[in-house]
Order: sequence, then C-alpha cells, then structure tokens
Amino acid sequence: MSTTEEDDDSAAADFIANSLSSKVFFRTISYRESLTVLTYSLLLEAFIATLNYYGDERFIENWSRVIGITGAMLIILANHVSYRFEHGRSNNLMGRALFDMVFLLCFALINRAYLLIIGQSNQLIPADIGEILGGVVVMIVLIFALEFLVSLLKYLLKFLRCPVL
Repeated sequence: MSTTEEDDDSAAADFIANSLSSKVFFRTISYRESLTVLTYSLLLEAFIATLNYYGDERFIENWSRVIGITGAMLIILANHVSYRFEHGRSNNLMGRALFDMVFLLCFALINRAYLLIIGQSNQLIPADIGEILGGVVVMIVLIFALEFLVSLLKYLLKFLRCPVL
C-alpha cells in the first residue's frame, strides 16, 4: 500500500472516530443548548397545539400527520442550524443524536405537563415501564435514521458549497 492510500485510510478512520465521539458535545454543552432545546420544544408543542386546534379544517384534516411530521423535522433541523450558529462549527453525528434525544425528552415532558394541566392526563410520567422502554427504543432508532439522512443532506450541502448544518 502506498503512503497516500494509508493517509486516506487513516483520515477515514479518524473521521469515523470523530463522528462517533461524544466528547466534543459534552465539552461544549452549556446553558445555551438548554435554552435552545427548551425554546424549540415549546415551539413544537405550540405548533402541534395549533395543528390540533385547526384539525377540523378540510385541508388540515386530510394532511395533519404529514404537516405535523414535516414541522417536527424542520424544527429538529432548525435546532442543528442554531447549534452551528451558536458554536461556529457543525456538530458531529453522536452530538446531533444526543442533542435530538435531549430535545425529544424535553418535548415529551412539556407535552405531558401540558396534557396534565388541561386535564387529558392524570400522570406526568407513564406508569407502564414497557411503554417507556418501547418509546425509548423507537426514539433511538428513529433519531439515528434521521441523523443518517441529515448526514447525507450535510454532505450534499457541503458538496454544493453551502454548509448550513
């Protein structure tokens, strides 16, 4: 093997190791991330409440799931963009996944508290451990699938010389 091939293999291994490392994420975490996560969680809750309020409208009635999922994905992408603007650099794969997990956990707690306040739920945290574990497993799988798509989008934007994420 030539020296350039070894350098390419070494660079690829370093890139993968850096993408899967959470050290950078935990080293730079601060109150800014907490406020950003809280703000975007409240925004998502308000968006879903508005969508539910207008749920009887003909257009919303037929497209409410698509609108809700699209809105949630756009808010998660906005979360990543704001991280880039706050820190001046992009977050790696593991950092984005951890950030998404914290975001979804915060959203779930805000949503449960909202349902508790308006009387549609009688407990803040579900009592069934299977419901909690099942939700966590599904959440982790969906987050990594989403982050894989975000990585592809990030690569495409980098190729087009428009590094936003």
